[in-house]
Amino acid sequence: PLLNKYNIEKISFNNLTVLEQASIMQSSELFISLHGAGMANIIYCEPGTSIIELMNKNRINVVYHPYSIYQKLNYSYLLLNSLENNDVPQNGEAYKDIVMDDLESFEKMIVNQLKLL
Repeated sequence: PLLNKYNIEKISFNNLTVLEQASIMQSSELFISLHGAGMANIIYCEPGTSIIELMNKNRINVVYHPYSIYQKLNYSYLLLNSLENNDVPQNGEAYKDIVMDDLESFEKMIVNQLKLL
């Protein structure tokens, strides 16, 4: 419902070719994603694109921030809680059990990023 409120379309890249992914990213004004390999697609964004990266607060990794600076993107991130509030997750499990429990902060971030467009 929150994404619909701001006319943000949810797209899965799972079955798309690299060319299709690049085309979507190039035409996107706002990209919201969990931290992970899919964030590498920001290399196809046009300067000025807004990026919101969602990260597990127990596994903070802002590796995509420098790419955003180089690409002249409007980057921000939101730290999410883990359902089990574990220590650092292992073996690619960092985002298996995260929960969006602060919709107010997420909405403020969306609104702020949309103002930059």
